[in-house]
Amino acid sequence: MPLTDLSPLSGGSPLPDASTLSPSVRVSRATPPRGFKFIRGTPSNVRFGGTVPHNRGRTYAQKLGLRYEQKVHDVLSAIYGSQFRHSASILFEDRTGLRRAIPDGVLELDDRVVVVEVKYSHCELAWWQLNKLYGPLLLRLFAKPIHACEIVHSFDPDVKWPTGAMLTHSLHRLSPHSTGVLQWKL
Repeated sequence: MPLTDLSPLSGGSPLPDASTLSPSVRVSRATPPRGFKFIRGTPSNVRFGGTVPHNRGRTYAQKLGLRYEQKVHDVLSAIYGSQFRHSASILFEDRTGLRRAIPDGVLELDDRVVVVEVKYSHCELAWWQLNKLYGPLLLRLFAKPIHACEIVHSFDPDVKWPTGAMLTHSLHRLSPHSTGVLQWKL
C-alpha cells in the first residue's frame, strides 16, 4: 500500500504526481444525484459563520461514515493545526434565499485552498458537492486557486463521475483541472 503524504514536511521518496496516475474514465449522467441542491443564480453575501448542526447518523452505514470522517478530521487537524477547518459552515444567499453549505474540510495552504469531502465509500455525490457547491463558494472567499479532493476509505473505480477522477496520494499534489480522490484507510 502506498504511503499517503499529507504533511509538507514528510520525507522519503517523492510520490508520483497526480497527473501521472490513472484517471477513472467512467462518466456519469449530467444530472446530480437525488437530494443535491444547486446554487440558484449567482451566490452573494458568502461568508463563514453559523453553527454546524450535530449529526449522529441514524443507520449503521451513516454512523460508520461519521466515525471515519472524525478520524480524518483528527489527523488533518493534528498535521495542519489552524490551517485546516473541519466542517466549516459557509452561509450564502442565492435566488432561493439564505442557505448553508458545510464542506467536510477546508485546508488553507500558501498557494491554494483544498476543499475536502470525506466519504467512507467513493460516491458520485462527492463530485457534485465539491465542484458545483463548495468550489464556487470558496472562490468567492479566497483569492487563491481552489483544489477539490474526496478522501475515501474504499475506492470503487466503477463509480461514475461527470468528469474523470484523478487518484492521488497527497493533498499537495492535486491537479487544479480535476477532482482528486485520496484513498486513506484509517
